[in-house]
Amino acid sequence: MATPSPLDINNVQGDILEGLGKKQQSFLFFRIKSGQASRFREDLRSFVPLVTNTTEAKKFHHTIKEGKKEAAKQGKPFPLIDHSSVNIGFSQKGLNALGFSDDIGDATFKRGMVDDAGDLGDDLADWDANFKKEIHGIFTVTANNGIILERTFDHIKRIFRAGGKDATIEQVARLSGKTRPGAENGHEQ
Repeated sequence: MATPSPLDINNVQGDILEGLGKKQQSFLFFRIKSGQASRFREDLRSFVPLVTNTTEAKKFHHTIKEGKKEAAKQGKPFPLIDHSSVNIGFSQKGLNALGFSDDIGDATFKRGMVDDAGDLGDDLADWDANFKKEIHGIFTVTANNGIILERTFDHIKRIFRAGGKDATIEQVARLSGKTRPGAENGHEQ
């Protein structure tokens, strides 16, 4: 049996293995506009350089850890670093819209979240209406503050011309959150 090749963490998104550094985080759920899959794929070429890989996420966490150590030696607080991170994910319907029909061997993924609601014990009547709609993908953006978070989202929206006549995506929903204040900081779920 051949030895598997080592995992290239430069080719794995940062939130998969390392986690993305954040004080604020937002998720934009999108649908690829009908007839725009080819143009969306072209737009991805401009988007890909924004994606934070595991190596970058590890380096950022290391910088914070070392910075906090040094600041503690000097009796100073470590300042927040202006920073944002970006990841992307696709549903089976999104992959299908892009022309990928590979079976990854995950029946739940293939069925989608609405069809899986019953298995989770969820009552669809309790779901936000937006999450009952067809969702092709999600952009995850994290940042140290709201200004940088919004600046990063604006950049992504410009790449895909969101909201314009020639948009390749349409926003389905957006959820946002931030770290808890005071003693609860770091205990988010």
